[in-house]
Amino acid sequence: MKKIFRTKKLLAFSLSAVMAFSVMISGCDKEQKPGTEDPKNDSVVIGNAAITDDYKTKLPLRTAPVIEKAADVTPTAESFTVSKVFSDDMIVQRDEYIRVWGWADASQNGKIVCAEFKGLKGSCEIKDGEWLIVLDGTLPADANPSDFKVYGASSEVVFKDVMVGDVFMVIGQSNAAMQVSEDMNNCKQDDNFKQFVDLMKIKSTDNIRIIRNNYADVMNIPNKTTTLSKDVPHNRGWESARKVSGVASAIGYYTAKQIVTKTNNEIPVGIIECSEGGQALAAFMSPEVAEELNADSLNSSLNAYMAVSSNGSRETRYLFNHGLNPFMNFTISGIIWYQGESDSYPQTLAPVYVDKLKVVIDDYRNKINQNYHDFPVFSLEYPSTYVQPAGYTGQLQWMFMDLGEIRTYTGTETSKITNLFMAASSDLWNNKTHWNNIHPYIKWPQATRVVDMMTPIFYSNYEQSDIDEKAGPAFVKGVKTAEKEAEIVFTHYGSGLKTIDGNAPKGFEVRVNGAWVAASSVTVKDAYTVKVSHSEDFNAVRYNGNTSYFFPTDINMCNSAGVPMIAFIAEFN
Repeated sequence: MKKIFRTKKLLAFSLSAVMAFSVMISGCDKEQKPGTEDPKNDSVVIGNAAITDDYKTKLPLRTAPVIEKAADVTPTAESFTVSKVFSDDMIVQRDEYIRVWGWADASQNGKIVCAEFKGLKGSCEIKDGEWLIVLDGTLPADANPSDFKVYGASSEVVFKDVMVGDVFMVIGQSNAAMQVSEDMNNCKQDDNFKQFVDLMKIKSTDNIRIIRNNYADVMNIPNKTTTLSKDVPHNRGWESARKVSGVASAIGYYTAKQIVTKTNNEIPVGIIECSEGGQALAAFMSPEVAEELNADSLNSSLNAYMAVSSNGSRETRYLFNHGLNPFMNFTISGIIWYQGESDSYPQTLAPVYVDKLKVVIDDYRNKINQNYHDFPVFSLEYPSTYVQPAGYTGQLQWMFMDLGEIRTYTGTETSKITNLFMAASSDLWNNKTHWNNIHPYIKWPQATRVVDMMTPIFYSNYEQSDIDEKAGPAFVKGVKTAEKEAEIVFTHYGSGLKTIDGNAPKGFEVRVNGAWVAASSVTVKDAYTVKVSHSEDFNAVRYNGNTSYFFPTDINMCNSAGVPMIAFIAEFN
């Protein structure tokens, strides 16, 4: 894990020094994480934020670092290369460190590389053939494109049309990888989703830029589970949404589209994609985390690290090694996470998934090591899935996975992972005739839920909203209050939990002697607590644990604004 230091001056850094990377913050003697400043003595701290004694959320607000202005320096490097993370048309993160890095021949060691962008400047000495510059300030969002220059004594690299805005990583498996074209074409043919098509349309004027580094880009790298790429393995660079057209991630593009629409195109959005279908969590782990968690083992005959997943034995680590590692110095606003289906079975995987994900997210945050250290993660809840209907005669094979159990475990992410917010999806998919059931074309309304949660964190200047109403009720803790009773506490309840139809809560089950059965009685105790009782002793409670449950037909709990409750499981000793 990285250690964070505060110093009095900006120093020159090599890439090998980034694991102990530090820049000075004026007037700060110790690190303080945004969103957790000076919690009250009576506050309860849970995973997704500091929570007050009435379980309301303290937002993870971003503050820009204060950086001393750099002195003028004469560049002396005669030759160098810049990482392919950087290109024309890129977006750099607002209100954060702006870093640029690359490499040089050993003959350039000790020589100076300089950089300039929008009045900021920086320099560093090449060490061990590597260099990393931190510019001497931060910038607010700016949709006016400018040149970003990196230069030495006799050469200069200029990136054109660079803007400043919010950058998000989109990480996950097939539902993260699902392309705009597939999602949009399905929506056009469904009367329930046609309403979104005009909103989805890509405009050349949209300030959206995307850089893709997915499975297809890294699949042919030799020994990909045992090696680590310093740089992006292709030359595409950042591309406009119009240029990428329909091949971009639907959840990524739709999130960006809704942000630029909400902000009148004034805050550019950059998307960094790393995804591939069928990949378990271990594929996105760094080597350090995989070793720490004992998540895989080396298959000597294949010279590849492998692990069991819902799709059999699969290669691990490589999507981090070559897809994500090249971006670990690039500052961001947050991560959009849509993964876990391939960790649903064997049944030993689901119960430990969230604990492993916490280590993965902590690792990403420590490696990126920005001032907004605990940036938010926006995780997608799995929607309903349905078995093949009787009499199905379609030409395509019916796609189905039972995601009920993993959905309840991932619903506890908010209670364990700092500043993680989950987008409710239980009310979005009720099509029992579509063959591709595990890849529903609901990415637009899912993106709406994500942007609704982003708005009070990042875009309150454009819309005043309350995270405790925009996010669905999320599990905080479960307490066994008697042999046959338990109480479950939630955050994001708005002004109070309720059922959408005014009837008794439904969708709650208890585990009795290893079997799940409907709870005998469920009542809303107060604004943020549900009381569960049963005729027999039980050792767990879950909600929305059946893969086909749909809101409001089968489950009906929500917050005061009507946003559905997130699935969860509470297990007791």
